[in-house]
Amino acid sequence: MAKRYKFIFNFVLIALLAISIQAFAANVVPKLKQVSVQLKWFHQFQFAGFYAAIEQGYFTEAGLNVKLIEGGPTIKVIESVTSGKAEFGIGNSSLLIDYNNGSQIVAVATLFQHSPSIILARRDETIRTVKDLEGRTIMGKLHTAELMTYLKVAGVDLKKIKLVPHTGTVESLKRPSESGIDATTAYLSSEPFLATQLNIPYHIFNPRDLNIDFYGDTLFTSSRFANLHPEIVTAMRNSLIKGWQYALKNSDELVSIILAKYHPKKDQLALSYESQAIIPLFASDIVDIGLMSHRRWHEIGSAFVKSETLKQNYTVDGFLFENKEPLPTWVYNLLVASLLIITLTTFIAVYILSINRRLTLSLEQIKEQKEIIEYQATHDTLTGLPELRLLHERWDKAVSRADRDNSRAAILFIDLDGFKLVNDTYGHHAGDFVLKIVSSKLNKSIRNVDTAARLGGDEFIVILDCIKSIEDAPLIANKLIAAISQPISFNNSAISIGASIGIAIYPVHSSKPEEIIKLADLSMYKAKKSGKNKFKVYSSN
Repeated sequence: MAKRYKFIFNFVLIALLAISIQAFAANVVPKLKQVSVQLKWFHQFQFAGFYAAIEQGYFTEAGLNVKLIEGGPTIKVIESVTSGKAEFGIGNSSLLIDYNNGSQIVAVATLFQHSPSIILARRDETIRTVKDLEGRTIMGKLHTAELMTYLKVAGVDLKKIKLVPHTGTVESLKRPSESGIDATTAYLSSEPFLATQLNIPYHIFNPRDLNIDFYGDTLFTSSRFANLHPEIVTAMRNSLIKGWQYALKNSDELVSIILAKYHPKKDQLALSYESQAIIPLFASDIVDIGLMSHRRWHEIGSAFVKSETLKQNYTVDGFLFENKEPLPTWVYNLLVASLLIITLTTFIAVYILSINRRLTLSLEQIKEQKEIIEYQATHDTLTGLPELRLLHERWDKAVSRADRDNSRAAILFIDLDGFKLVNDTYGHHAGDFVLKIVSSKLNKSIRNVDTAARLGGDEFIVILDCIKSIEDAPLIANKLIAAISQPISFNNSAISIGASIGIAIYPVHSSKPEEIIKLADLSMYKAKKSGKNKFKVYSSN
C-alpha cells in the first residue's frame, strides 16, 4: 500500500514539473503591444489605477505599452474608440444606450460600482429641490443620460432646462449674475470640494437619493478590437484591476505621481480629497474591483427605459466582454494534473470537514453580515449617523405616529457656524474629527426615540418624535446649541464652533410632511442671518 501511494506521489510530481516547464516556455513575454486609452476627463485621481499600473509595471508584465490620452469637456470618448484613435476608453452606464443605438462597443470592466455623477447647484433660497432647476441654466451635457433619467424620474420638465457647454470648472457658479449658470453636471468625488475651496455655497442633487444606482467609470473597447485581440483586452482588464488595488492602498504615493508626471488641474489638497471620496464608489469591501453582471446592467437598462432614453426592446447580449479564445494546451495538461491532486486530496478534505463542521458559515453569521451591509448602505461612513434615505424613512414613521396619537413631530435643521474656518486653519483631518464629536453630542442631547442624521458637509437634521408641546423643540434646540458650542480639544488646541438651527413642526406649520424639512431649512437661514449660533422657529412672517 505504501509503495502504491509513493508511486502516485512521484507520478504527480514529475507530471507537474514537466507541465510547469512547458507553461514557462509558452509564457515568454513577447514584444510589448502598443495600446492607447482615451480618458474622459483631465488627469486626476479618478484614473489612478492606470497611473499605478504603469508605475508598478503591471502593464509591462502583461506585454502592454499603454499610452493615456487626456480627456476634457469636449472629448467624445465613444468616437475615439470606435474610430480606432484609441483602443480603449472610459465610459459609464450610458454605454448601454450607445450600444443599443448601434455603437460597436463592448464593456470590459466596471471600476466604480456607484456612479459619482451629480448635479451641483449654487445654493440660494430659490433652489431647494431638484424640481427647482426648471427654468434654470445647467452647464454640461447631462452626458450620462444618467442625469437625464434622474431629472425625469424626479418630475423635472427637461424642456424648461437650458443646457450650455461645460467650461471645465465650477468657478462659473461663483457669479451667476455674470455667467448666467445656476448649476453644473459634476462628480461627487471632485467638484463639491473645489466649490468649497472657491467659497461657493452649493446643493448636491444625487440620483441615489431616488434609489437610482448606476455603474460609474467602465473600461470599454470596440467590438472589432475585442474579437481580434481578446488576449490584449484580458491583459488590460487584469492589469488595470491590479493597478486600482495598489492605488487604493497607496493613495498618497499616487497623488505625488499625478502631480509630478501628469500636470493635473487640481492641487495636492484637491487630489487628496478625491482619493478618499472615491473609495466608497468601488464598494471593494463587498464587490471585487472590475466585477459587472448581466442582472445589474438589466436594472440600469430598466431605469433608462422608464426615462425613455432607451427602447423597451433593448438588449445586453454581446455587450459584455467574454474571452472566448481557446485555452493553450499547457492549461489542459495542468488541469489533468490538478484533477489527480484533487482526487487524492478529496478524501482527506471530506474527512476533515466531517470532523470540523464549525468551518461552515452559520445562519447567524450570514444574518450578521447582511445586517452589516445594510447598515453601511444607510449610515454615513464618517460619523455613523443615518443618511438621507434612512432619515426619510424615520420621518415618515414620526409623522404617522403624530397623526395616530394626535401629537406633533419636529424637524431641527442644523448648520455648523465656523466649520469652514476649522478646515482652513487645522486641515480636513481636524474637520472630520469635529464632525464626529458633533455627531456624538447630538446623539447624547436627544431622546432615544429621536433621530440625528447627517445630510452632508456640515449640515445635520434632528427628528423630534412625539412631542406634546411646541415649546419642546426650542428647549432641545437650546440644549444642542449649548452642547455644540463647548470647545473641542484637538492636538493641544481648543476648537470653537457654533450652530444655527431652523425649526419646523408638523402639523403646526404644514400638514405636508415633505414641506416641513424645507421650512426648517428656510428657518435655519434666517437664524444664520440674525447672528448665528441661534435658532429660529418657522414663521410665515
